[in-house]
Amino acid sequence: MTRVGLETGERWVFASALDWPGWARRGKGAEAAVEALDAYADRYAAVAGAGFAPGEL
Repeated sequence: MTRVGLETGERWVFASALDWPGWARRGKGAEAAVEALDAYADRYAAVAGAGFAPGEL
């Protein structure tokens, strides 16, 4: 399982994978931010390398 931190602003919510620095996305609301984070897992994996195994958010 991957822990996710949420940072809420006036217009955006930022979701960051706490165990994988640099893997973060934003959305209009918490659910949208987490969905965007999940959608970018493959792109982050290309940078993180073979040890990247995020699990469920």
